[in-house]
Amino acid sequence: MKKYNVVGKSVPRIDAWAKATGAAKYVGDMQRSDMLHAKILHSPLAHAWIRRIDVSRAAALPGVRAVITYMDVPQIPFTTCGHPYPFDTPKDSLILSRHLRYVGDPVAAVAADTQEIALNALELIEVEYEELPAYFTIDAALAEGAVELHEGLKNLAGENEFEIGDVEGAMAQADVIIEDTVETPIVTHSPIEPHVSLIELDEQGRLVCYLSTQVPSIMRERLAYALGMRMGQIRVVKGHVGGGFGGKQEPIFEPINAVLTMKTGKPVRLELTREECLACTRTRHSARIHMRTGLTRDGKMLARIMDIDQNTGAYSS
Repeated sequence: MKKYNVVGKSVPRIDAWAKATGAAKYVGDMQRSDMLHAKILHSPLAHAWIRRIDVSRAAALPGVRAVITYMDVPQIPFTTCGHPYPFDTPKDSLILSRHLRYVGDPVAAVAADTQEIALNALELIEVEYEELPAYFTIDAALAEGAVELHEGLKNLAGENEFEIGDVEGAMAQADVIIEDTVETPIVTHSPIEPHVSLIELDEQGRLVCYLSTQVPSIMRERLAYALGMRMGQIRVVKGHVGGGFGGKQEPIFEPINAVLTMKTGKPVRLELTREECLACTRTRHSARIHMRTGLTRDGKMLARIMDIDQNTGAYSS
């Protein structure tokens, strides 16, 4: 019998000793002597248009090094969805947008000498919103005449359909047909470590991004696309990840941090609060599943038809 080095054996994790002893360095542990701290102003409305935004008072606050809005970032539509190229979801995201689509969508961002100064600066940003219709159920979003969150998509991020075998023929032979609708809720990943990034410029002017990410290759590609840069201008360094569960496999607010870094020329750390992680990052989609199952009298399943609607929220990711 062939002997294996790994298969069927208990092999210690490569990072086990570092994590068990506390020697492992997470992005939140990293410091730079001239590091700035970033904070984000989030939309208080579920659906709105920014009619006017004035950051002059925030920018004038001592210790504030940069304030950015949609006017200061590339307006390149991209998908944040953590799938490798080519894109298979709509390019429906911008780094910062004038069109806000959920409570928590980023409106502006600040980089300052301390977190306290950055938070104070957020309170000085003046925003005038035009509130738009918002939908909180699948049926409301798909109703006739519903306002489109993204032009031309009719509030559908995508559709898939497939059939295996002669479903209708099997259903016709069924003695019993059971019909039911099941609903599942939105679920948050809620890892112990919040979303955090530290981005700086190296001596060649490249962005060096220390990220808590599950897929550094996709993060690098998506950052380059959103920023209008070559991938060779961006280096992603994956730190130890304090939990991800699928919630850290795509950019969330890392492009915002990259813009702040380039604008200030200094290292910038952006660490989300627990509230921000819950309200503004990714979730598992909720779903409504309608099932029709055909069975024989002795309980043998012959066929099943499932119609599934998944609520992806404001964006396709």
